[in-house]
Amino acid sequence: MKRSTFEDASFEQCKLTGVDFSDAEAIDLSFKETLLINVKRIGISFRKVNLEQLDFSQSDLRQYDFWTSSVDSCNLREIMMDDARFEGVDLRKWYPPR
Repeated sequence: MKRSTFEDASFEQCKLTGVDFSDAEAIDLSFKETLLINVKRIGISFRKVNLEQLDFSQSDLRQYDFWTSSVDSCNLREIMMDDARFEGVDLRKWYPPR
């Protein structure tokens, strides 16, 4: 999915394990019940995106923008998130592995 353009796209019950979104462009995305395990440096922003029941395990989320995203039940096990932006996001709904 490198260099792809997504506009008003919705990913529901998808398995996107190991996907590479480098240099992709996105507007009005929505993700629900989707596996994003071991994702490679996503080139898209999660700014103002609806994120529900996602598994980001082992993903590289460094320098990502989650500003004012709607988040519910997302797994962040073993992620890299240096310099990620979370202003306006309620992180109490993100969960560690059980």
